[in-house]
Amino acid sequence: MKKIMQFTCALCFGVLFISCNSDDDTKSEKTNQFTINGETYPIKTAIVEYYGAIGDAYNLTINLTTTPVNDNNIPVDKVVSYVFFEAFSDSNTLENRTYHFSNATQVSAYTFTQYSQVVIDRNIEIENSGNYLYIKNGEFNILNNTSFEISFTGTAGEKEFSGYYKGDIIFMNEDPHN
Repeated sequence: MKKIMQFTCALCFGVLFISCNSDDDTKSEKTNQFTINGETYPIKTAIVEYYGAIGDAYNLTINLTTTPVNDNNIPVDKVVSYVFFEAFSDSNTLENRTYHFSNATQVSAYTFTQYSQVVIDRNIEIENSGNYLYIKNGEFNILNNTSFEISFTGTAGEKEFSGYYKGDIIFMNEDPHN
């Protein structure tokens, strides 16, 4: 009987020990930020602008900025860093899917162009200030176009960058035909 009691106590202690182990050790919390060249920048605002159809594709831009914007969509802070994608979709919205870098002269859906860039420390009061790094390769994934969620990775200039954002967007219709 004594051996059964010891075994039962050991089993209960083992189960208790295992059940107290943290399940969160392997999970990482995603934050609204981008990283380039080892420096991390918070993303505070996401703006999506629709510019209309170009051939068989629809032109949308994505601006992920480090500062909030005012009612006129102008950055509140004088110095801003941001990731800018000039993207093309097969409709006037960003579809839930992967978009790939393309430097082709003909635009096609689910791509973004060589005009996409990462800009660091641009002073909005000084023309041509900041460090403009044009994206040379990479991809971004629209994970959810309803509650807007995007992840991205690539090379801008000669520097690796990546990031993530989930949250509200400011949508602007800039289509001249609308």
